Amino acid sequence: MEIYVAARVDFEVSSRENELLSDRKEPVLERRDVFLRTLVEGPKSLYEYSGVNHNNYYVFDEGKFTLLLYRKYLFDDHGKKQKKEVETFRNQLVYYLGTGEGVYKLIYEVSYDYRDLTELFIAYYSQNSDTRPDGYIFIAPKKKSTNDVFLFAGLSSNVLNVSSSVRREEMYNAQYNSLSAFFGAGGEFKITNSNPNWRIGLEGALSALRYYDNFSSITDSILKRVYEVNLSLYVAQVNVLLGYNFPLNDHSSVVVNTGIGNRLSFIKDNQLITRTSIGTTSSFSQESNFASSFRRLEQTAIGSVGYRYKNLSVLLRYEYGNGLLSGGSEESNSNYASVLLRVGL
Repeated sequence: MEIYVAARVDFEVSSRENELLSDRKEPVLERRDVFLRTLVEGPKSLYEYSGVNHNNYYVFDEGKFTLLLYRKYLFDDHGKKQKKEVETFRNQLVYYLGTGEGVYKLIYEVSYDYRDLTELFIAYYSQNSDTRPDGYIFIAPKKKSTNDVFLFAGLSSNVLNVSSSVRREEMYNAQYNSLSAFFGAGGEFKITNSNPNWRIGLEGALSALRYYDNFSSITDSILKRVYEVNLSLYVAQVNVLLGYNFPLNDHSSVVVNTGIGNRLSFIKDNQLITRTSIGTTSSFSQESNFASSFRRLEQTAIGSVGYRYKNLSVLLRYEYGNGLLSGGSEESNSNYASVLLRVGL
């Protein structure tokens, strides 16, 4: 069970992300109407406002919610920028919780985060059991992980470039285009606690591709060939990504990813029909495989950039692959340009 309370509170709006720190030491406060999550409720209560890139913590004292003040800023030390912290919240907690021996020591060890502050209040109640009415306090359930699980779907424009050192026909030295839809699921996990904007991700997706085209070849005034190419595939893909979130404000960020992908392809159709006509009196057709040296597993290099707002992301992605054909006289490479929508769960 989670409990939220509506409140009009002071809100510290300045960013604590290293890339967006200012040189202003004083807090930047706005008055806002928000919903606060109850972390600990009792005679001494702790509340949280949680944003994508910014959390504020509050205590309830003398009939009102009081912001626990914490600020990071840049200090100019003879031309060299250094990160500094204003930790007013420690003095506020000493005033609020008192100077009991165990609690007083913890106050000067805790960080301005959910885990440390909640454990501090639990320690306070364990040492002051007489302050709990009827022996009861409310403690919020464990906070959800900052790791993300998501679903995604999108459209991809695909180009297959094919070349052959032996076969000189047009369909063996050509560019094939396809438009495909895909869907999948994945997860992102923070790499370090000190900078949760660095993320490593894993994705799995399914898609269907079809490369189809016609080419004609006229060798002289009598002999004419028409080639019909049909290459249809089902593709299962697994991507490993390294990313960074560049925060813009409390709810949004620019997302940049790079990584590698593996595409496992299953052929539905692999067909080349050659129709030959000689003058106007004779014609015949021949059916064979277009991709005689088909590569089942293709590797791709991936780069993407996008915009994230809360749990919704839109990304533009480009992939370069080592192609679907390899060996013998046939070589290829692939290009995939995609737009995808990602929804966090």
